[in-house]
Amino acid sequence: MSGPVQMNGDGVSVAPDSNRPAKPEVAVVTEGSAGGGRAVVRRFAAAGAPVGIIARGIDGLRGAGRDVEKLGCRALILRGT
Repeated sequence: MSGPVQMNGDGVSVAPDSNRPAKPEVAVVTEGSAGGGRAVVRRFAAAGAPVGIIARGIDGLRGAGRDVEKLGCRALILRGT
């Protein structure tokens, strides 16, 4: 993606000079194994981005990784300490 990314009124990134959602190249989400973080993980994957997910709980990380893969994207899970 080239150029700046802007947000529309719904908090969705859009391509400059467009009202279409921009496709993120890669997303990295901390605390992505549960709750709001996991919802962010799913949203990036639904937009077509591979997602790196960082959190402490391995079971939640694995589940979030499966969520991403079900949406057709790659997931990298990293367990923090």
